[in-house]
Amino acid sequence: MKGVRGRRRIALLSALALVAALVAAIGGAAASEGGAPALPVASLPRSPGIAGLEGPWKLVFSDTFSGRSLDPSLWHTCYGWGCTITTNPEDEWYQSSNVAVSGGHLSLTARRQPSHGRGYTSGMIQSNGNFDFRYGVVEVRAKVPVGTGTWPAIWLVPANQSWPPEIDVMEFWGQHPDQIRVSLHYGSADHVEDRVLTGDFASGWHTYAIDWEPASISWYVDGQLVFRTPNSVNEPMYPIVNLAVASSPPPLASTCPATFEVSSIRVFQHPGVGGSSCRPGSCLG
Repeated sequence: MKGVRGRRRIALLSALALVAALVAAIGGAAASEGGAPALPVASLPRSPGIAGLEGPWKLVFSDTFSGRSLDPSLWHTCYGWGCTITTNPEDEWYQSSNVAVSGGHLSLTARRQPSHGRGYTSGMIQSNGNFDFRYGVVEVRAKVPVGTGTWPAIWLVPANQSWPPEIDVMEFWGQHPDQIRVSLHYGSADHVEDRVLTGDFASGWHTYAIDWEPASISWYVDGQLVFRTPNSVNEPMYPIVNLAVASSPPPLASTCPATFEVSSIRVFQHPGVGGSSCRPGSCLG
């Protein structure tokens, strides 16, 4: 891990590089009026919003929820195996009507509404079959709901539907608004490496990210490194964002409706490291 001075120096160099690219783009656009080709916006350098991450990065997946409905070329609103997880202490049934896109935000809403033997309905999205990847940065800007029984999470699981491994970018329990958990599950015996972090996570928007590399995984909150393990996994994986409703402890009467909001989900990769698989239209590279 680099020191604070190193991170600031890298951040400054990255900022200067971006300014230079923008100046070049403006100059190219001006030159195009005289016949020279302009620099396409898509070719400008892009990088995760994490200070200290060196090297070139390629944006391979992005959804900023700018439309009025969920993009079906990117997302499903149930798991591939069904619309809940029966082996977890949770009491929701996921359905598409609890998923909304408006004003640049994805909203996943939990309601006290019995369905399919569950006491609540809620919303989730996952990209299996549309997009998966191996190695890179996952960066999600989100706002969690507070209240006993809310259980929002951002996580990755294998594209072949095996388990483990699992990478939890973030899990939050509404009865503990000052805590999140980040973790890696791996190995046939489900070995777990995790860290419970304390902070003001319930206050508005935060950016949760991982840098998944062949020999390590690092977790970041608002651009700051919070946990790192020298272990990693190599299966292609896909992102899940969901709002579960815990059955233990159950929600209070005042908890629902509760909404987990997301403004962006992005995946970056070093060129030549790992790879991605996607349906036409769901990858950017």
